[in-house]
Amino acid sequence: MTTRRKKTRVGAYAWVENEGKVLLVKQALGPNKGKWGLPGGGIDFGESPLAALKRELMEECSLDILSEQAKLEVVLSGKSVWTDDGVEEDLHWMGITFLVSLNSKNLKSIHFDGDSGSADCSEWVSKDVLNKENLSDLFIDWVSQNHLK
Repeated sequence: MTTRRKKTRVGAYAWVENEGKVLLVKQALGPNKGKWGLPGGGIDFGESPLAALKRELMEECSLDILSEQAKLEVVLSGKSVWTDDGVEEDLHWMGITFLVSLNSKNLKSIHFDGDSGSADCSEWVSKDVLNKENLSDLFIDWVSQNHLK
C-alpha cells in the first residue's frame, strides 16, 4: 500500500484590480502549473501574512505596496492531490487573501516577467475570460462567487 505524503501550505495572496482587469500570475510549478492564479505565495517561518504578501508582490510583479493598501478579504482552504517528484501528495492549502488598492505610482512599477520561480509571468487579465479551466484551484470558488459574472 502506497502512503501519500501529507503537506500543508499557507500563503498570502492579492486581488489587484484595475479598469476591469485583474493582475494574475501564470503558475510555473505545482498542481496548478500553467493556470492563472493571484499573485502571492507561501508565508515564510516567522513572517506575517502582510509581510509575505508585500514580499511576493515585489518578487512576482515588482509591485511595492504600502501596508494600508492591503485589506484582508478572506481566508480560503481546500485540498488537492497531485504527484511531486513521483510521490503522491495530499496538499492542504490555505490562502489568506487581501484586496489591494493601487495608486498611479504602483501602476507604473509593475513588470510582467515573473519571478523565475513559481510564477512564469504576470498579466492584466480581463475578468470576462476567467473560468474554471484556466484558474488555479485555490481561487475558483471564491472568484466565481465574488468577482465573475
